[in-house]
Amino acid sequence: MGNDGSVSPVTRAEQAAWQRGAHHVLGQLLERAATEDLPPILWTVHSAGAALTGECSAPDLSQRREDFSAWLAALGGTAEPEHASHGMTRLVARTEPLDGLVTVDLVASTFDDEPAPPAT
Repeated sequence: MGNDGSVSPVTRAEQAAWQRGAHHVLGQLLERAATEDLPPILWTVHSAGAALTGECSAPDLSQRREDFSAWLAALGGTAEPEHASHGMTRLVARTEPLDGLVTVDLVASTFDDEPAPPAT
């Protein structure tokens, strides 16, 4: 914050530092995934703030939910209530900052017109 109370702009160096921190945490998460047999998911490192998003996007609807639940349990995050709108249900959760700085959002989308998985 500036001396006059204004918010100073974020520098590219600050953004790069946040991304490096998120990249470091992502490496740790991938190591955990390998040792704890967590499912592979799509990861995004954000360009602003120290944040990651893990998207559960398995082709099978029930697998997406299972992947979301597995990562949520592993990270100890807090799930928001499911939000259904226009034929889509969105699952969202957020962790407390990992390494004291990096937040992780978990997301998954399901669609009402997706076929149900075969009965077993």
